[in-house]
Amino acid sequence: MKCQKCSSVMSLVYGMDHYHCAACNTFEFPTDLENSSDGIVPSGRKTDFLCPVCPDSNLEIGELRGSEVCFCNNCRGYVIDSLTLGSMISALRAAYQGPDDRPILINRSELGVTIKCPACLELMNTHPYHGPGTVVIDSCMQCKLSWMGYGELAKIIRAPGIRA
Repeated sequence: MKCQKCSSVMSLVYGMDHYHCAACNTFEFPTDLENSSDGIVPSGRKTDFLCPVCPDSNLEIGELRGSEVCFCNNCRGYVIDSLTLGSMISALRAAYQGPDDRPILINRSELGVTIKCPACLELMNTHPYHGPGTVVIDSCMQCKLSWMGYGELAKIIRAPGIRA
């Protein structure tokens, strides 16, 4: 697939359904934002916070399943309160009725990527999510925030394992 912005070849993001252009840091998704697996509803308000993945993009305010998040309209990653994320994962996994995803190995190269917390600008702790699913998330212990990449919440929800 060729990037519509710069015509470079885009790469399929490991274990996901979207593409990334390393040349110009553009992403291509199979659906629009509101119909994506994450289901972020934008409010139309921008923040002063910069995206840790797309440093030229300001984060925007949106709603994710009843909770306010700051998301990037380019990469569709978002920052969410860590406690809210934990509660959301528990509720969504318990309610999920669909088929489990086929397990895949974690993308170990993601563990070497470091990003800055959009709130305090300190380096976030990059680590495997210590629950079901094979995703790497970033956490700021100081701000108690988590950065989730596009589609990672859906992978956690659909992962095999206990749902109670």
